[in-house]
Amino acid sequence: MSVTDSPSRHITVVDIYDLAAVIGKDFERLIEQFGSESFAELVPKVISALELLESFAGRNERESQEIDRLSSAISRLEADKLEKKEGIIKFQQELEQVEENYKAEIRQSMDMVRKLQEENKRLCRALQSKELSPVETISSEEIEAVFGLRDTVDHQRDRLKSIEKELAEKTLEIEQVTAEATRSGP
Repeated sequence: MSVTDSPSRHITVVDIYDLAAVIGKDFERLIEQFGSESFAELVPKVISALELLESFAGRNERESQEIDRLSSAISRLEADKLEKKEGIIKFQQELEQVEENYKAEIRQSMDMVRKLQEENKRLCRALQSKELSPVETISSEEIEAVFGLRDTVDHQRDRLKSIEKELAEKTLEIEQVTAEATRSGP
């Protein structure tokens, strides 16, 4: 049986007061029966023992309260740690999803840029072939279409650079969160 399992660890100050009251009544009965001289030396010793028990019981109560408080704090900290870990995992999953979305958007933008560049080349070839032919002239709609395609290509190129920059920032953020999660432990 360990010290913490001992029944004396669960005795309260009130228990000691109750015990002192019972012992006091027993002493009163014995003193009436046998006289106070018979118990003159014993009563102070019993009082000292009861005071010592009261002191131990008070300390036990304070220690029990502190143990309960610490156990509660440990439970709360463990719950906070678990919640933080779940939050980090969720954040990493969200960042991975954002990264996948950006990659898909970059692929789509690159495909669009490639198609627009091909269309631009085709239109430039068509324009050159029309310029070489003396009879044919270029209409203003065709010129506007070429400039419009060029503007679209430029816009898509700028958008692609912007997306690549955002992806680099998110990748850096993921690395920082991963490093922080690694430092804080599992």
